Amino acid sequence: MSLIDFEVADWLTANQDLVDKLAELRQNKLDYAPIFTDTPDDTFIKIENTPWIRVTGFGDGAVYADNQRLFERPNVQVDFWVREENVDRLEEIAEEIYQTMKQHYFERTDFNHERDPDFNGCIMVRNVFAGIKERTADNNG
Repeated sequence: MSLIDFEVADWLTANQDLVDKLAELRQNKLDYAPIFTDTPDDTFIKIENTPWIRVTGFGDGAVYADNQRLFERPNVQVDFWVREENVDRLEEIAEEIYQTMKQHYFERTDFNHERDPDFNGCIMVRNVFAGIKERTADNNG
């Protein structure tokens, strides 16, 4: 079993094109990539810090044979927030996330965006991905 949310956060952080696009749109310049595996505290959640990403792992399907788990089928949700004035860049960010996930054998199964009623002036984008990961001797423990 892997902690898929941490893995995905690492993959996204390693995508320099994605990190650069996020930084270009952010009003507050940060010295780190704001890609989180939980919701950041209230002191961070400000319109000036968008865009930022939250990764949440959920579900752990599997494929079995001979009473052994041969494949894991993890699911992960990748949310991000952008200022309404940057809605024209939303698809560009979503595509970077999609391409990163695709490289790691994840396919997007749901995509949605809407104004966030709790975060005035921001659009929340939700991507849900399903993956498949072969279990090997190295990760079968």
